[in-house]
Amino acid sequence: MDESLVGLPVGVMAVTIGDREADIYDLFLKATREGKQLLIRATQDRRLERGRLLAEMEEAPLVGECLVKVARNPASNLPPREARLVVRVRPVTLLPPRRRSGEGLPPVKLHAILAKEIAPPPEVKEPIRWLLLTTLKVETVEEAAEKIGWYTQRWKVERYHYVLKSGCRVEDLQLEAAERLEKAIALYSVVAWQVLWLTYQARETPEVPCTVIFSEKDWQVLYCLVNNTDKPPKKPPTLKQAVFMLARLGGFLGRKGDGEPGVKVLWRGLRRLHDALDVLKTLQAILLEQDVGNV
Repeated sequence: MDESLVGLPVGVMAVTIGDREADIYDLFLKATREGKQLLIRATQDRRLERGRLLAEMEEAPLVGECLVKVARNPASNLPPREARLVVRVRPVTLLPPRRRSGEGLPPVKLHAILAKEIAPPPEVKEPIRWLLLTTLKVETVEEAAEKIGWYTQRWKVERYHYVLKSGCRVEDLQLEAAERLEKAIALYSVVAWQVLWLTYQARETPEVPCTVIFSEKDWQVLYCLVNNTDKPPKKPPTLKQAVFMLARLGGFLGRKGDGEPGVKVLWRGLRRLHDALDVLKTLQAILLEQDVGNV
């Protein structure tokens, strides 16, 4: 049994989600043999028992439509949008690669989902076309929409690892014992998750008070730092306002075309805020010690 799945709560299913670089025959074979679950975006036009994968999926039964939220694309400067997809599903049996025919590898039975965007905005040059392969049963549009929704979350996983590696710099840790390294990674994993959660929570619930995340001292110090004042307001700012202030500490300019702050500037902003809070704590301790000495 995979040690990473030990202790998984009852009723919780672990699904490995991968982009096109994970379209590997051996990975599908290993997962089916061990009873593990995969959801992988296909990139290869694989051989099937009858025909080829791409052609077969273009003719697969149309089960319905679904909507997905597409994030802002910084590379093309496209704003976020909601895409309408038509969905086709079909069980498929992948044959082993022809060049490995002498290894006696068995075929692999999977389910395939083809999701294609219809009526995209004129500025979208490459409409969505996702071909997904999964070990999970998919027969209805509801089941397909669920898997498509899971696939859209893969970017958040990549951003999480970005914070873990580039922000927390776990790859630079030089600890002598593996046990210490495991503890450090566990701690930094929580930090990375908090940064990612803060980033997306501000986008999903921007108008809630920032006190859902920030303590009173945190948001007051943040406000004073950004606005160069020693008098914070009585009413806490909204979560979106607080996150934008935090991003400004991290170097976010907030220009019209900059979109929402990302994890990188928020990570830098949090570090500056924590430094300021540490200085405040030290100054308060010094003042308290002086007051006690003068008594």
